[in-house]
Amino acid sequence: MVARRAAELEAIIQEEGLRAAETRAFVERAFRDGVIQQSGTAITEILPPMSRFAGGGHAEKKQRVLTRLVLLFDRFFGLIVGTA
Repeated sequence: MVARRAAELEAIIQEEGLRAAETRAFVERAFRDGVIQQSGTAITEILPPMSRFAGGGHAEKKQRVLTRLVLLFDRFFGLIVGTA
């Protein structure tokens, strides 16, 4: 299960162009804390550089990434906690 979670996370990182190390740390914190942090700057730190003001789609990208990470978290949280 740990390997599958890692593979799915890598796919999200690649497909969304996320900062790899920051995204892995973000997800590890979520599994440690039992929740995906959806507010604050933590999510913004994993996103690729984008303009927030020039129609760069920052809000849409942020929401799409959050949705994908929450789905990953929900699918694996009960299965992996204590085994990783």
